[in-house]
Amino acid sequence: MKIVDTNHLFVELSFEEASTIKGGAKVLLRENIDYGGKTFSATRSRPYVGDDFNDETSSIIITGGTWRFYADANYTGSFKDLGPGYYPWVENFGITNDTISSLKLIAS
Repeated sequence: MKIVDTNHLFVELSFEEASTIKGGAKVLLRENIDYGGKTFSATRSRPYVGDDFNDETSSIIITGGTWRFYADANYTGSFKDLGPGYYPWVENFGITNDTISSLKLIAS
């Protein structure tokens, strides 16, 4: 009978390591700067973020993929592309505060 050490079945990955895993594309939109307030999460493109989150985003966390953020629904209006990383204040990265209405995964 083989004994398995279950203490080492899981490995904690750094953000950089986790973001390279294929299929791991994910984005978190946060209502307030520095990741506060309510959260909207997506693992696929969304033509509309919904009435509860439309024009509410102030910070973003991207754990995988490259995402295109649009000012209007149905992938229209001005847009900005961002890759994996932490974006505590969207205006520092070329997105006007509280304007995101749709988002598209453009590379995973």
